[in-house]
Amino acid sequence: MDYSNMQVLRSGPANGLSLIIFLDNSEYLKGLTSGTGGHIVIHKSNTFAFPDTDGLALAAGMEVNIALRMTRISRLGRPYGDCEDGYDFHSSFQHIYSRRTCQHFCEHSLIATTCGCYDNENEETQLIMQKLTSEINKTHRPCDTVKDFQCMAEVERKYLTREMDCGCKNPCL
Repeated sequence: MDYSNMQVLRSGPANGLSLIIFLDNSEYLKGLTSGTGGHIVIHKSNTFAFPDTDGLALAAGMEVNIALRMTRISRLGRPYGDCEDGYDFHSSFQHIYSRRTCQHFCEHSLIATTCGCYDNENEETQLIMQKLTSEINKTHRPCDTVKDFQCMAEVERKYLTREMDCGCKNPCL
């Protein structure tokens, strides 16, 4: 059975996805984490998930029901508006373009080019930059010195204040 393309054909609580997750609370390390439970991110297939900033925190020992409604936004490109068609991004990374993915990719590309090292702590970014990191790994090392972390913090500051920017646009579709 091919599970990669399963679809729900009817709406309602009896027709959706049901999960029972074993959290193994006995492995919880008090003081190192903020609590027991899980974090879930629901996103379109072939898009990158960002659990650090998106999603829902789920408490251990609780039942949670989540209802979703899909909203589709279509933006007109030039000459009517300014949006990203995502074709180049998809051909490079085999994932659907999103503004958030572009922003993460941009920030970490700026770190690599400005600081001469790459941030290997962020798993989501590693997935996004998988092709780029194979090239970066040849010429850059992981950021691991105080000077590297200061440089990363400065790039992040400049990125957040828009002194450094990549012009990430909203997707057309």
